[in-house]
Parts: sequence; C-alpha cells; structure tokens
Amino acid sequence: MVDTDNTIIRTESHFYADENKKHPLLKQEADGTTGKIRLHELFHSLVKVHTGYDETSRYAKHIHKKVINLTEGGYVDAFDRMSLGDFFGQFSQKN
Repeated sequence: MVDTDNTIIRTESHFYADENKKHPLLKQEADGTTGKIRLHELFHSLVKVHTGYDETSRYAKHIHKKVINLTEGGYVDAFDRMSLGDFFGQFSQKN
C-alpha cells in the first residue's frame, strides 16, 4: 500500500497479535540516515531477489537436484511447492 505521501506501507500480521501492524518501508542511506524506499526501488529489489531464485532453480536442475518450497503462501514460484506434512510424510512411508 502507498499512502498519500507516496510512502510504501507494509502491513504485518502475527499469529499472537489481534491486530495488524502498519509501518513504512525504510532504507539506510549511504550516509547512515534512514529514508523512504521509493516504489521503483522496491520493485527493483524484488526483481533481483526473484531472479536469484530462478538462477538457483536452473542450477539445481543442472546438477540434477530439486529445491522444494515448503513455505505456506508467499510469492516464490521458482521452485516446486509442497506442504510440510507431505514432505515429512514421504519419509514415514518409507519406514
């Protein structure tokens, strides 16, 4: 979400809290001060992170390994997704 001052607001929810917390996304400037993250900077960071996930996935395939995303929800789509229950169920079925 972006407020009327173009500040990116992040909403965090926690299982132990009844309400969501909202706070601005901030960055540390080169001079040590704190400043707002601009929208294009956020998108650029997300592109870099997800490009890294894609590169990791390609490398895993190249070396005949598999990366499995066990995270519930989330935005990473570079890896096959599996629930924790299914993941650990594979091992209990073999015994």
